[in-house]
Amino acid sequence: MPYQPGQDALPPLGGTLSPQVGFTDTSGKPVVAPSSAAANYTANSNQQSTNAQEKTNVGTLKVKASKATASNLAGGALRYPHDSPIHVDADYVAFDFYEYIPPFKNDGSTAEIGVISLDKYNASADSQYSKTTLQSILLYMPEDISTGFKANWVGKNFSNVGAGALRSAGGTDMVAKLKNFGETINEGADRFTTIAGAQIISAAIGKITGESVSLDDVFSSTRGVILNPNTELLFTGLDLRNFSLNFKLVPRSPSEATQVEDIIKTFKRAMLPYANSGADDLKESPFGTDFQASFIKVPDLVQVTFMRGAQVNKNVPQFKMCALTGVDVNYTPDGAYATTEDGRMVAYQLTLNFQETKLILREDIDAGY
Repeated sequence: MPYQPGQDALPPLGGTLSPQVGFTDTSGKPVVAPSSAAANYTANSNQQSTNAQEKTNVGTLKVKASKATASNLAGGALRYPHDSPIHVDADYVAFDFYEYIPPFKNDGSTAEIGVISLDKYNASADSQYSKTTLQSILLYMPEDISTGFKANWVGKNFSNVGAGALRSAGGTDMVAKLKNFGETINEGADRFTTIAGAQIISAAIGKITGESVSLDDVFSSTRGVILNPNTELLFTGLDLRNFSLNFKLVPRSPSEATQVEDIIKTFKRAMLPYANSGADDLKESPFGTDFQASFIKVPDLVQVTFMRGAQVNKNVPQFKMCALTGVDVNYTPDGAYATTEDGRMVAYQLTLNFQETKLILREDIDAGY
């Protein structure tokens, strides 16, 4: 059952989490909580790791969701609702913040030029990221959770000579490819005269009158034909996934109002760059000691994890490390300006926009993405 904002407490769903003993079931028997707010995710539904340092191999992909400590679940994280217990069957979303690592920064290892393994590409799921000083955040499950995949295909036209040359080059033997390619070009040479003539006509008309006349215009208007476009649909790549999460935060006490304000400030901090670049190698520069001040440091990254109790919710798609691309706060979500006695807003509408830092490939689906 997801959190519902405005409720004083969740109904009993089989257990609670106390700061002293962690998760307990209804009989009071302790249930060991994992050492991560977003515990290690594994594609095997029969295996769950309680060691936050353990990695799960899915084919050639290493999957690791988060490194947040157990203090997240025991009250160390910023939370809304603030005082509602986290039951073992409760659904919520965890946000952990990590320092950005340049994808091609030299870590001392050597790699073959032109060869990047899936493991290397998916390094964001590995242990290279360091957690920042920002507190982790736990929020109720938003009403709208969706994900989408977009593949880009485009129609490409090929000339007869180009199509024939590419078809010859598509053979299995490299030597035969080159030989066939040359033969195809020679066979098409006799067609060049006709096409070249059409090009001369097109260029002459353009030079004299300024009109734009294509080769197809020449052939269509003089012979009633056009060049065969030889159109093929070609795959050109994938788009990085984008998604948004919306939360309505209604503080019910001064302490919860402070939590809500800290949550909003934390997301703002995570989205914005640092004034200090932090790049020590830029301090020594022929341009002077102040050269480092010419740079700003890239903002933090966010690991968004949908949770159920102490485990990652396998029924909800998960995301790789994300960039926080937008933080929108509406201070009058009900259409009217209203404050408490101490001047705080009575409600906030928080919209968070994210973009994944890595593409999702076929092998990633079995890993829960």
